[in-house]
Amino acid sequence: MDVRLNVLVVSDSDMVRALASVAVGSSADLAASFAVSRGEALLALGSGCFDLLVLDWRLPAASVIAAAARNAGVPFMTVNDDDLSALRGGAFACVPCPFTSRTIAGALEAGLPSRV
Repeated sequence: MDVRLNVLVVSDSDMVRALASVAVGSSADLAASFAVSRGEALLALGSGCFDLLVLDWRLPAASVIAAAARNAGVPFMTVNDDDLSALRGGAFACVPCPFTSRTIAGALEAGLPSRV
């Protein structure tokens, strides 16, 4: 039986969502859903349907979304986190600028073995 992990990508940037979509799509083990605001992200995390979170750290209230992920037991990584502050907040990876879909995919893959 295949186990697919559901990844929630949260960003208000079309570019970030596109790069994350390519990164998630490069793994047969992952399926992506998207949120563009704090409200959408909190609603999605509250559904209990997600295994991982990719969070754009430049999104307003990103720290609130990260706290909700921690409270829901959803491991998260960040992109656009140039000072790596999310690592102190519990992120399993932080991808600073500039980044590509490959750097996002690499961070996701590095976080998967201990998460599956």
